[in-house]
Amino acid sequence: MVQLSRPSLEEFLKLPETKPASEFIDGQIIQKPMPQGKHSTIQGDLSATINQILKPHQCRNRRILKQGNGSQRGG
Repeated sequence: MVQLSRPSLEEFLKLPETKPASEFIDGQIIQKPMPQGKHSTIQGDLSATINQILKPHQCRNRRILKQGNGSQRGG
């Protein structure tokens, strides 16, 4: 009987990236399935919705950071 050695997490992390991506689960390398059909559509819609909500906040935070860096108050 041939025993296959299972890679360690460190060995897995040293491997090059794959497409589709791989996961390390219980000592096994498993290739993740590509989203298809409705799942892929929902994933795209969700990403777009999250971006629409976050973009105004990101711009506001950048303005606050820029204002804060330029003006230091003496105490």
